[in-house]
Amino acid sequence: MMDQSLEGMQLVVYPYINFFIFLAVLIYFARKPLRAVMEQRKVEFQQRRQEAEVAEQKAQALTAELEEQLSGLTERIATLKQEAKVSAEAEASRIIEEGKSHAALLVAEAEREVRGMLLDCERTLKAEILQSVREEATRKLQDEMSASGHQELVQANIVSLKNSGALKKAAEA
Repeated sequence: MMDQSLEGMQLVVYPYINFFIFLAVLIYFARKPLRAVMEQRKVEFQQRRQEAEVAEQKAQALTAELEEQLSGLTERIATLKQEAKVSAEAEASRIIEEGKSHAALLVAEAEREVRGMLLDCERTLKAEILQSVREEATRKLQDEMSASGHQELVQANIVSLKNSGALKKAAEA
């Protein structure tokens, strides 16, 4: 029975012994390559960490720069708004002044036209009044004057024309 228990123990213990021997051989031969791989990974990790830190610093610098630009843009926008407001007010004043000047020119032109129309109306009215007075005078003279008075008036006008020489000139023509 001892043989069987020894055999049973051998079946249980030998695999563990083999496993430990395998581990010892594996560690002996794989230690240097594993250590090299681990060192390489450690170096890569440190490089990536440094790259990440550099990238973070760049990002922070860029963020600060962008924030500065943003604050500058806010100030620039305020400045542009103020400049636009001043420009718009100046343009409005210019347009108003131009409109007043144009209105003054239009008023002056209208006044000239009205004066011209008034002069035309005055001349026309004087001519109409004169014509009306002539017609009325002619009518009154015709009503008051007899045929002999008419003849005397015509003779008097002929004499005065002869004396002035107008009749001679008319006869020569």
